[in-house]
Amino acid sequence: MSDIPFSVRPNGISSGDVADTYLTIASATATYEPILPTKVYVAVLKNGDKSVTATGTTFATVDGMTVDYQSGSDYNISTGEFTAPRTAIYIIDYAVNVIDNAPTYTEFISAVVSVNRGSGYVREMSQNYADTQKDTLLITIRAHYMTQLNAGDKVKNEIEIFNSGGTVATIRGNSTTARATYQTIHSIT
Repeated sequence: MSDIPFSVRPNGISSGDVADTYLTIASATATYEPILPTKVYVAVLKNGDKSVTATGTTFATVDGMTVDYQSGSDYNISTGEFTAPRTAIYIIDYAVNVIDNAPTYTEFISAVVSVNRGSGYVREMSQNYADTQKDTLLITIRAHYMTQLNAGDKVKNEIEIFNSGGTVATIRGNSTTARATYQTIHSIT
């Protein structure tokens, strides 16, 4: 392939002036590879148990997590909040293990995904478990949610407990004898 002359002239200088600049391009073929954004990934496990006492409807943030892996520093272990580092579509997978110590027969427990898009937290997804027996049992509630988050949006996980007579539920932490409460968040775009 032959060289291609290319002329660059600053404003106010016409063709033929001494200030003409010539650049020779060796090839007219170029490859273009788009630079794809780095995927975001966070995996956290509950560190230790947390007791929640409920009378009526009670929400409790699932905090006190231990970071298993994260691609950046987007998860705040003190608050239990994930902050989206960039605009993308995210998948949020959340499982909460709860020991249900229901003293009455009417109770439900929900795994809740709440998102703050700049004007306060809104509960955007809830997965329920209804307990109709008076007993103590270990239950796992799993929420799987896909949403677009803008850079700076925050996500936190909660449990919602409803009981008219007051109950104590324990959010289970990671141990050798119990399944752990965990969360993963990753971008797919």
